[in-house]
Amino acid sequence: MDETTAVGRRAFLSAAAGAATVAGCAEVSQGAVDPELVERAGRVEGIIRVEAGTADDVSELPSRNERVGALRRHATRTQQRVVDSVKRTPGVELRRQFWVANAVLVTVDTEVASFADIAAIDGVDRIHRTATGADRRPPDLDATGESVAQTTQDDGVSYGLEMMNVPAVWERFGSRGEGTRIAIVDTGIDASHPDIDLTAWAEFDAEGQRVDSEPHDPDGHGTGMSSLATGGDASGTQIGVAPEAELLVAKQAPDGRFASTLAALEWAVENGADVVSMSFEFGPLEHEAIEPFANAIAAGTVVVAGAVGPQLYLSPGSLYSTFTTGAVDSERQPYQNGNGGEIRTDRYWRSDAVPDEWPDRYVVPDATAPGVDVLTAVPDNDEFDGGHLRTDGTSNSAPHVSGVIALLRSLDGDRSPAELGRILRETAEQPGDPSEHPDPNGDFGHGIVDAAAAAGEVAGRDRTLSGTVTDPDGVPVAGATVSAVTGATTRTDEQGRYTLSVPDGEETVTADAVGYDPVTRRLAPGDGREIGLQSERRPDVRRAGRLPTHVAPGDTLALEFEVAHAGYVTILARESPFLVPASAVSVRVNGEPATVEEPTEIADEATLRIELDVDEGARGIVPLQLSLADGERNADIELAPIHVHERPLRVSADEDIQRAIDIAAPETTVELAGDRWEVAVSDFESPLPDSRFGNPIFDQTRDDQAGLVVDKPIRLVAADDSDPTLVASGGSGDRTFGLQVASHFATVRGIQVVAEGATAAVSVLDGDGVHLRNLDLSGGTNGVYSQFTKSLVVEECRISATETAVEFRELSVNGLVSDSTIRDAQQGVYLSGRTGDRLFDVDVTVTGNTFESVGTPIDSEGTATITGGDGEPRQTGGEPPANSMLDLVLYAATAGAVGALFYPYGRRRLGARR
Repeated sequence: MDETTAVGRRAFLSAAAGAATVAGCAEVSQGAVDPELVERAGRVEGIIRVEAGTADDVSELPSRNERVGALRRHATRTQQRVVDSVKRTPGVELRRQFWVANAVLVTVDTEVASFADIAAIDGVDRIHRTATGADRRPPDLDATGESVAQTTQDDGVSYGLEMMNVPAVWERFGSRGEGTRIAIVDTGIDASHPDIDLTAWAEFDAEGQRVDSEPHDPDGHGTGMSSLATGGDASGTQIGVAPEAELLVAKQAPDGRFASTLAALEWAVENGADVVSMSFEFGPLEHEAIEPFANAIAAGTVVVAGAVGPQLYLSPGSLYSTFTTGAVDSERQPYQNGNGGEIRTDRYWRSDAVPDEWPDRYVVPDATAPGVDVLTAVPDNDEFDGGHLRTDGTSNSAPHVSGVIALLRSLDGDRSPAELGRILRETAEQPGDPSEHPDPNGDFGHGIVDAAAAAGEVAGRDRTLSGTVTDPDGVPVAGATVSAVTGATTRTDEQGRYTLSVPDGEETVTADAVGYDPVTRRLAPGDGREIGLQSERRPDVRRAGRLPTHVAPGDTLALEFEVAHAGYVTILARESPFLVPASAVSVRVNGEPATVEEPTEIADEATLRIELDVDEGARGIVPLQLSLADGERNADIELAPIHVHERPLRVSADEDIQRAIDIAAPETTVELAGDRWEVAVSDFESPLPDSRFGNPIFDQTRDDQAGLVVDKPIRLVAADDSDPTLVASGGSGDRTFGLQVASHFATVRGIQVVAEGATAAVSVLDGDGVHLRNLDLSGGTNGVYSQFTKSLVVEECRISATETAVEFRELSVNGLVSDSTIRDAQQGVYLSGRTGDRLFDVDVTVTGNTFESVGTPIDSEGTATITGGDGEPRQTGGEPPANSMLDLVLYAATAGAVGALFYPYGRRRLGARR
């Protein structure tokens, strides 16, 4: 039985082109209806997204009022036909129109009318639900201690403000946010808290209707976020970045309603918000956020969103258009196990609706800010005592950065959101040795936000500061780095001279050189400009730039460093099970032959060049460490492992596939050039970070066993001249797999996997954008077993299993099973969002597949919907009709469940109970 091409869920869910007036987007299917709406009966709310046509780029209009007016007129004009038809349709009630998204909220009495009737109206692009199934905030925003009331560990100013150089902006530029407005869209606010000075308040219900209410915050999260943006010093510590900015707070409906978010965003933009801070996520409606955020930004409002973490990024932090923030602690280390990572646009979003100007790849977060052990205000209510608490989470970073944006807008109100984002990225500081990290990276983005450097860029640098850097003996130091707190950086010439462009007024300057400790001076106009390095000379080494980590056999790899005060260097080889034999690598130091593990004289040279000549046929890892010495003093530096292999990396039948995977550099193609490999299912070190295992859901994966593990973004494929088969056997655990993929953006193609008695032939765990193509899978209880994935693609595969051919479980979203032959199984494609009594999002498009000898081709557990081409719901289970258009969606998220999933300790309270 054939299943023809489906109208995929993404056709209605991810199409942001709609009325986007600021981004050219590809066309999507017309009139698609969210399957959840089709299934429901009674009075059901839905949001109609209207075709936009072509509109001018409103961001070019000179004023906010003109830009908002243009967006309003465009929405009114393009919605008119739809609104008129809705009003004439019995059983359909118009509830609200929006302009920040070209959207109309309606209520449908399904006994009288259907959403299919509305979808047929000319001008309707798609219809989706109103409930996002999302928590109001990432679940990592949790309390780390009891209420501290008026006490604090900080001294006058919070460590977060100091780290971002906020006091320097107050003092140097006189900006505390005057004349700007910060909007916090969150759970509400306690306006009576002494750290809160509220300018405007609005509450919106689930339909986006304004609620007549006084400011309140039953949850506590909104009060905390507001205090970090504009708060005072009632605790004895200044906690707000921009205390003179006006504070706007919009309270959303508590159950994750999309319409409520749209209304809050419109209100903020209409009321002149310079920046909107959002510390929550949209769950399965993340694609629908593209248009409203783009329009808010076009109107002149910067949208700042906290990242959710390295596993699933989740909107609005996943959107390229927002300024996404990650968190660091007081030691400038990333929160938990990172803040994000690279998003490959097509594979992550799997949608034609992504705006044309988005790049093929981008990294979230954009930058980081303090978020761990941060002092915040809490409301005075039944849950909290009205004092202060120290809290953790990426949520804390968003209002911190929003406050910095207010400081910058206060200096220059004409800077666009794009300009401000660029300035924050370019002036952010990568912690430690910047050459250790790519820029940007998933831990820090472009670095930790530096408010003073950003303010210097905005205010301009109108005067020149010149001088000389000298050592303790007064000798000029060449190559020293000299940086001003307001952002300018330079290096000294051969005579130790520097020149900096700085703003008017007193300047704080730091000089740093290899072999010395940094020295900071405050230089007033007319001061002498000599900066003397005071520390004793010591051996030191720094990378001269980003070092390569891959070399092909037969090639030479060059590593360059800056060194000082060292007479000798010793190259040390660290331990590795994949170590390239020393006999296969020849080493030169500054052009002269050298021996590993033996000192080589470098005679106080300022540069160090190490060249590695790798023999033909060598494969493996070269893990190096350098030790520089001057008498009894040493300086050591550990280098990232160097991967030695050809590209593509070809594996013959007598070679170990796992070894090839382990030595492969990321984004390498590993080609299997043989017919058959026997692989033993055994224990392996889980690629999941340790912090995940406090969660009982993740604990079940701790003891997984597999024959092969792909834990990096590589392509494991059949060589052109081969038809490889992996036969996996053995294993004694509860969860055994022939092949486990545990990495974002990995590809497995053209391979047969036989895994008799295993839990599954292939498992995909915690991987986004994974592609399984042209695989032949058999022998397992499952063919493919997916947990915690986004945009997993199973395409053109042949799958048999003793129970379920393809199973999608907890938070496997935006998946696709297409053009595959599924045979000899009790169930074909099965969706389960249930773990015990918890429910999680699972949504998958199933299209173009053939089912042979399958008991139940498509089934689900939870509130699943199978939609036919006629828009009518069908029963889950049983045979789908021939030539049908099927779209499977399981929407079963609850806020508590999402909180328990993402972070190891579930949802802790933000504040102390009374």
